[in-house]
Amino acid sequence: MKKAAELPKPPTLPQKWIERNFKELYGEFSKQFGETVAPTQDWTNHPRRDEWLHEINTKGAGAFIGLAPEQERSERLKFREWAKANNHI
Repeated sequence: MKKAAELPKPPTLPQKWIERNFKELYGEFSKQFGETVAPTQDWTNHPRRDEWLHEINTKGAGAFIGLAPEQERSERLKFREWAKANNHI
């Protein structure tokens, strides 16, 4: 959020700006603080990728996570964030 606020014209939707620029921001963070946080998983080749994208786009992101078995919710939350960041939903 600090980086967004420092821009010459701060974005009106800073969270969206962060999502679009995540890789660059994470790279800067890693250089400054070291690799303390695992990078977002690339779900491109996940075996359930197409099934889960279909489910998110038909049932909605909330149902995709909320109605899933409890042991899958954390993984599905990460998948949803990846899908959103990569314009799949």
